[in-house]
Amino acid sequence: MGSRIRLRTPLLAVALLAMAWVPAFAQTFSGLMSGSWWDASRAGEGQFVTFESAGARNVAYLAYFTYTAGGTATWHVGSADYAPGATRIDIPLVTGDGPSFGAGYRPADFAAAGAGTATLEFVTCNRMRMRHSAMAGVTLELTRLVGPLGGAGCAAPAPVAPAAAFAGPMSGHWWNAARAGEGQFVTFETVGGRNVAYLAYFTYTAEGRANWLVGSADHPAGATSVTIPLITGAGPSFGAGFRPADFVPAAGGSARLDFLSCSAMRLTYSGTQSFAFDLSRLVGPLTGHACVDAVPARLLSGPSPFPVSCGAGTGVAYVNAEVEPSLAANPSNPGHLVAMWQQDRWSNGSARGLVAAVSFDGGATWATRPMAFSRCGGGSAANGGDFDRATDPWVSIGPDGTAWAMSLSTTGGSFAPGSANAMLVSRSGDGGLTWGPAVPLIADTGPYFNDKNTITADPADARYAYAAWDRLLNTGGGPAMFARTADGGATWEPARAIFDPGTASQTIGNVIVVPAPGALLNVGLRIDYAADGTGRSASVFALRSADRGLSWSAPVRIAAHLGLGARDPETGTAIRDGSIIPAAATGPGGAVHVAWQDSRFSSGLRDAIAYSRSLDGGLTWSAPVRVNPDPAVAAFTPAVHVLADGTIGVTYFDLRDNTPDTRTLPAGYWLARSADGVTWTETRLAGPFDLASAPNANGLFLGDYMALAGSGADFLSLFVRTTGDTANRTDVFLARAAAAAKDAPGGGAQARRWTALPAAPFEMDAGWAARIDEAIGRALAARGRVPAPR
Repeated sequence: MGSRIRLRTPLLAVALLAMAWVPAFAQTFSGLMSGSWWDASRAGEGQFVTFESAGARNVAYLAYFTYTAGGTATWHVGSADYAPGATRIDIPLVTGDGPSFGAGYRPADFAAAGAGTATLEFVTCNRMRMRHSAMAGVTLELTRLVGPLGGAGCAAPAPVAPAAAFAGPMSGHWWNAARAGEGQFVTFETVGGRNVAYLAYFTYTAEGRANWLVGSADHPAGATSVTIPLITGAGPSFGAGFRPADFVPAAGGSARLDFLSCSAMRLTYSGTQSFAFDLSRLVGPLTGHACVDAVPARLLSGPSPFPVSCGAGTGVAYVNAEVEPSLAANPSNPGHLVAMWQQDRWSNGSARGLVAAVSFDGGATWATRPMAFSRCGGGSAANGGDFDRATDPWVSIGPDGTAWAMSLSTTGGSFAPGSANAMLVSRSGDGGLTWGPAVPLIADTGPYFNDKNTITADPADARYAYAAWDRLLNTGGGPAMFARTADGGATWEPARAIFDPGTASQTIGNVIVVPAPGALLNVGLRIDYAADGTGRSASVFALRSADRGLSWSAPVRIAAHLGLGARDPETGTAIRDGSIIPAAATGPGGAVHVAWQDSRFSSGLRDAIAYSRSLDGGLTWSAPVRVNPDPAVAAFTPAVHVLADGTIGVTYFDLRDNTPDTRTLPAGYWLARSADGVTWTETRLAGPFDLASAPNANGLFLGDYMALAGSGADFLSLFVRTTGDTANRTDVFLARAAAAAKDAPGGGAQARRWTALPAAPFEMDAGWAARIDEAIGRALAARGRVPAPR
């Protein structure tokens, strides 16, 4: 009835439980029917069936465990799209053959073969019929088998709150990629006052023999941890003489499941041996769509407003693709917001132009308009925007509602003879509805390239606004540059270097924050080139000014910067992230908070999000701690903001949703919150979405930074994610999240908490240092510094 199979079951593309809620007494297939099924008369078999809905797609997945006539265990698996309301689904199946699990197991040795077609026919939400084309005349009557509840939750689903604890939509197939010979089928069922977790853990003995550990346990609503006693057993192989009564159960230890997110949990096993590992949901191309802990997000961007024919130069223009957003909230009016982003990103640098948006109702409605920082946006010699391209959008709002916008505008390639680049600033006296001409703070040609600009309106004095960036020379060097206006933008003081680390070093990612009236802090990254040309290193630094930027202190070293940059774990494709761009924000009492990518927490294996703060205006800094909760996956591109009540927020992307499918790269976007910088909670803001479909600009690119601001008691996250549409690869979204996770829409469940800890003591070896050097070189090359100075 199928060829022998001894493979690692999670290597198969699997679908999960869907959020496709249906009315009580469902009459068609739905996600609530997902789970473990069986025909009691064929007790040696089992069917795992899931129904997943995402966008316009509805997918059924079947994993059919049975035996050959000779008693050999075999799996028949497959999936098929179906129409909404379907009562019959035909699913093509495959089986396979491969070596037993063990030290020498190689997934590439698995050989797949067709195994006929299974037809599922709906009977009730707890019953279905199954026919297999290889079993002529045989009909299986299947019943849902979900521990003691037997699927009773199917007909009357309850409203689902954002997942901050175990919940039914997490049911399905889970795995750990490092333990690919195993798989976990997990269901969470609620009926009446009972909540039951069921686990079927497929693994192998030390001798390579397939083994199941199964069990169920009641748990309280909102649980973030549940311990499940397990049993295993032995009995005769399935066949004509099989008798269920011959099955001999035996204790199989226990498994504790700990909630991490709606797409991640940790399994701790205690039995003949003890171990723990993290699990991820495995859903093939629909990864995580049943996940419900995402905060609703509002789409801001739309079709490109630029003429089709505008833009110049070589490269691929990703028309309709938006990247790298900036967001500002009025310190005197939390309903007044201004945003800006790159529109129509080029593959080889900058975008066709920038687009700005303004809201006066806290983000409920927006008015958008192109910015005259490039010709595509309406720039000309008359208004100061006579450039081919624009990039690095940054916005800020002063206490009187004046809005400021800044752009790096370019014509020609970085450092190329005859090229031009300028740092341009525009002012809006009506809060962002209309904008004045572009004012150049600096304009350079070929040998120089100005990069990574930011603008900060003084939150206490509307006369002042401050701009910072780095100015690179093609032969080396890159001082931190500064300019300011002291008269509300009527004039700008000449740009000047406030920190020059020398021709063998440079700065990048400079940003000004205002911890107290009159006091400024410039936070940035310093990159140093070894004198013997053996490598590069970096550190996060701060400069202090007590007189609104007239004079500056010597640099204060916050911490070594050990960022590696993220990659697709399966293909090695580079992700162009914020690896050399630190984020900074101020909080109550003059505290300053900084976040950046750093690999110290994994001894140089992958980047995490490092966080440090200063309580004395930037003189001293706390030891960096890791604020993303999952250390086993790369996290990247942080943003940081602090609300008026002192709640700290840090947003970031990570790859916990990734699967082994080399065609896709599922990623998620998250907000971590903390009242003290020690204990944190987390909420999903977006995803999983396929990062592999992002514009490729010397790496998969959503932006060197995302934006995080505050409006009253809420965090406002402005971020970019992919859409799945190659004609519109990315869009800009705004998510509003309350300071406390329990206050999120539909809340009520207690959020998982973790403690941010410093890295364990470490010593950097030559390989780690070389990876850092390579990452710095890659990040600089993406910005045009090729070859990098030595």
